[in-house]
Amino acid sequence: MSDDRKSTLLKYAGWTMAVFSVITLISVLSYLFTWQADQSLLSRPDMMDKSVDVQNWGGKLGYRWSSFLVTDCFGLGSFALVFLFCAIAYRLFFWKRSIGLLKMTFVSLLAALISSLVLAFGADKFGADTSFGGGLGGYSGYAVVLWMENLLGVLVTGIVICVLVVIWLVLSSRRFAHWFAVAGMEKKEKTEEEEVVTPAENLAEEETETPVEAETEAEIPVLEEEPEQISEFDQSEVEF
Repeated sequence: MSDDRKSTLLKYAGWTMAVFSVITLISVLSYLFTWQADQSLLSRPDMMDKSVDVQNWGGKLGYRWSSFLVTDCFGLGSFALVFLFCAIAYRLFFWKRSIGLLKMTFVSLLAALISSLVLAFGADKFGADTSFGGGLGGYSGYAVVLWMENLLGVLVTGIVICVLVVIWLVLSSRRFAHWFAVAGMEKKEKTEEEEVVTPAENLAEEETETPVEAETEAEIPVLEEEPEQISEFDQSEVEF
């Protein structure tokens, strides 16, 4: 395959993925505002009939797709998947090999899952477990949180979720990973420098000052007292 043909196919794939990303974004955003008006459609066998109206901006397919992402899967964490779709479209269209597709997919899916757990854990404690049909974290996140609370308890479940958040930040952000790696080390190094370096500096200063003082004393000549000479005027007075 020639380079031009390969570039053309990649641009077509990028355009297709970009359109899919835009439809997903519009459908998910619309679902947050119209899910109550459309939630009865899934139970109707004639949902795809032309006479049935849908409020979702993405149409009936957009409603079904957004309902699957938000209600059944990750809740508001579904926006991480929208970001993943946009990143894939950008990489395909502009052929940016610097964007690691495997790492981007892993980090985005992990972000969706952890966001789902965090939101489901918080929604369960503040009574928002029915928002958007499956809660803020979706049915999947809510089921995992209930399973963890049953095995570990509420407190340990919260600690585990916090640890997962820190792990995701370390994997996704180099700046946070660097800060996490050196956290607490600067203070320790300063303390060690004060304990070890300062006495050595004081000793060096003392060693430096002692020869200087000795040399200064050696350089200053000791003036011997000369006998006082009596002037002629004074001598005449004495004779008188």
